[in-house]
Amino acid sequence: MALRRRKAGEYSIEQTRDLAMVRAMLGDYKVASAAIEWPQACWIAGYFGDDPVGVVGLEPWLDAALINSVVAVDNMRRRGVGTMLVNAARKAAHTRGARSLYVITPIDSDYMRRFGFSEMLIDELIEALGAIPSVAAIRTGAMPSQRAWFLDISRDGVIER
Repeated sequence: MALRRRKAGEYSIEQTRDLAMVRAMLGDYKVASAAIEWPQACWIAGYFGDDPVGVVGLEPWLDAALINSVVAVDNMRRRGVGTMLVNAARKAAHTRGARSLYVITPIDSDYMRRFGFSEMLIDELIEALGAIPSVAAIRTGAMPSQRAWFLDISRDGVIER
């Protein structure tokens, strides 16, 4: 497998199949993800040079998708890594046919509001996303105290004249 060459001192965002790196990064920040091994999941990594500095997951479901587990390493926070990862996940959702994008965050986070997401009832998110791994984890109580967010991405990429 050929590795992409990354330039030292520059950020890059790319889809990754390095699930060991994803698992390690999520574990370092005690972030659980029920979708690491789920075949439909898409994992996107952020790099600074060759060093992984962040990761985000995407769980597609029909014409919707769930952004899962946005993590940026401590020394790279407040440098735009999280923003780049969320934007990359949004694009990945759109290219997979999603018209609606959802996120589950800890109860004390308003982070997704800056990207245009609106808060919604967790029960509505559960109904919209069927049986994807993160929703199953909510149903079983494995992800307590969560907030749900929604963004309509059906117009992403549409050029209006």
